[in-house]
Amino acid sequence: MNFVSVSTRSQPSSLPYSPHFFCSFSVSNFKNYVSRNTWGIDLKDNVIILDEAHNVLSTINSLYSAEISEKSLALALKLIREYNEKYKLRLKAKNLLYMKQLEQLTSKMITFLKSESKEDVMTMAQLSRNLNILGINLFKLATYIEKTDLCKKFHGFYVQFQRNEVKKENEKPKLTGIQKLLAKKDEKPEETAEESEPAPPKTVSSPLFSLKSFIDSLTNKCEDGRIIVDKTADPKFRYILLNPADRLAEVLKACRSTVLVGGTMEPAQLLVETLSRGSIGPDSIRRFSCSHVINDSQLLAVTINKTVDGKPFRLTYQTRSLPETLKSLARSIQVLSQHLPNGVVVFVPSYDFLFELKKKMIETKILEQIERKKSVFTETRQSTSDVFKRFSEAAKTSKGAIFFAVIGGKMSEGINFSDELGRAVIVIGLPFPNKTAVELRERMRFLDSQMPNGGNMLYESLCMHAVNQAIGRAIRHRNDYAAVYLFDERFSQDSIKSKLSSWIGDRTQTNLGFTEIIQKSQAFFKSNAEAVNKKCN
Repeated sequence: MNFVSVSTRSQPSSLPYSPHFFCSFSVSNFKNYVSRNTWGIDLKDNVIILDEAHNVLSTINSLYSAEISEKSLALALKLIREYNEKYKLRLKAKNLLYMKQLEQLTSKMITFLKSESKEDVMTMAQLSRNLNILGINLFKLATYIEKTDLCKKFHGFYVQFQRNEVKKENEKPKLTGIQKLLAKKDEKPEETAEESEPAPPKTVSSPLFSLKSFIDSLTNKCEDGRIIVDKTADPKFRYILLNPADRLAEVLKACRSTVLVGGTMEPAQLLVETLSRGSIGPDSIRRFSCSHVINDSQLLAVTINKTVDGKPFRLTYQTRSLPETLKSLARSIQVLSQHLPNGVVVFVPSYDFLFELKKKMIETKILEQIERKKSVFTETRQSTSDVFKRFSEAAKTSKGAIFFAVIGGKMSEGINFSDELGRAVIVIGLPFPNKTAVELRERMRFLDSQMPNGGNMLYESLCMHAVNQAIGRAIRHRNDYAAVYLFDERFSQDSIKSKLSSWIGDRTQTNLGFTEIIQKSQAFFKSNAEAVNKKCN
């Protein structure tokens, strides 16, 4: 949760004697000056504390991103045309002009998505030329939509439209006696019950909200954003912000000082560099970091460069689907896990890889061998609250449990694997994002134009932030202890090791053989179990 500390002059009357108070610094508060004024949040001369600041830039990117699909545009156009037709005699000339411009803009966006154009990335100026909307002032149009509460008006109009559509679907035409007889003969018994119940009205929000969000995004600085055109199965326009540091700087300059706080801030170089090269300046930035509250004896951190059969292990896009890679990895997990007590969490790079790994483990009967020693649980793309509950119960038993999860998934952030739930964390490979993805490619290209090696800095940061978050699920308090296994030979490289959180990177042992790692693990858990028993006695 992000918080902002606000001084007495902007606090509500219910807190007359408090020198400061905390409130959620939400999405709208961060993005919108008007929203901050409405809530009485005055940033001037105040101190902002942003928690979980490792993802502050990606969060700002999300806030300013916007997308709208061809389906939403088509529905929006239909609503706009019906609205214009219904109210054209009641609207003032100026308002009717804006409504016609909105109709024109929506129509041309649909036409472009249906065209043969192969452009997949555009600046805002290029979009204006390609859509031939140079005569439309997007700033005035956005202001008109905002001031007239057009989205709220259209939402009511849209709800009525949906009701009419449902009503039409449920109305059955009158049939003659022969037609009824023939229809009854063709009916399937299981379909009768379904057809007898009217379809419930859909609760999808008006497409005008999506359209307004996209128009608002087009009013940002031209050089700070790109429009991505996706013409796959569900064609859409997507706006991405390339320069989130400038938006952060707007808030930072408005207040007295800002504290960016996080347990896993590393690597923080990209954040510092982008702010330093912007309007904040390097002299205004101070960094402070401290180690973990635990002693060295409470953490065992090792890199595993080779599998149990002595083969070098480097999980890349080219090697991750090879049968020998999957089998060797599965065998290594099986051998290592039987020496680990209570709960073990295995983090893999993606859901697809997790599926392939589990498939190979079933095929080779390695999963069956693991299950003899530990109960096995697997994260899925769906809700996993029940799975986590069952894992927690199994992990506290003498048999223990092993949980296969995904880096960047639901289990890698915000979930605590403390004490028996996470006596060991195994990180498989480095979850580098797809460099060929259009959005990442544009962000890297922009950062390269702003600073030396900026694109690569972003590429590595996305990966290592996810790794550090996954590792941080274990050891959640002063008396906790756990082992961390980094399963990829690249973790031994200084360029990667230096980007780990200092409390883990400084303690990580490298270049150990598999047998030596098992011996160290046994000694580590034995000594910590004895220490816990002494404290209890």
